Amino acid sequence: MFPVVMGRVGEDALGSGHRGCLSGDLGCRGPAALSDRRVTMRCGTWEVWALAIEWDCIGQPAFDRLVEALLHRMFDDSGQVVVVNGRGGDGGIDVQVTGDAGLRIFQLKYHPDGFPGSLKGRRTAIKKSFRRTMAHRPVEWTLVVPCTLTVSERAFVDKS
Repeated sequence: MFPVVMGRVGEDALGSGHRGCLSGDLGCRGPAALSDRRVTMRCGTWEVWALAIEWDCIGQPAFDRLVEALLHRMFDDSGQVVVVNGRGGDGGIDVQVTGDAGLRIFQLKYHPDGFPGSLKGRRTAIKKSFRRTMAHRPVEWTLVVPCTLTVSERAFVDKS
């Protein structure tokens, strides 16, 4: 899986000086978990990088921290990014971004092997999070998972 990370020309993937701490902070289990190999495409003063991440190797806490860092990188200039502490329930919100466009909610689910119909508990948890999130009336809800969705999984998300 290759996430896309944008940054200003000449910066490391998550900002100046962050690449070095990225490996340590994510708790990677060896060099295969986060590769420093990049594919770079330049567009004006922006570069787009693709970092190779072995999602099933990094674990849920590292997945959460990486996604949170990416969302800060994407939205800090245009809105307020708040990471919600889920102890005691998070109301279906893992990360919220408030900006001119309104409230965007990101729900993080660490399921590197997806959420096939045979694992109904995962789908139930996603539906429950979605329903709780709608009480906040977001302009956008995004489910963030470390996998490419199957046709069935995409249909489930689109239907929910």
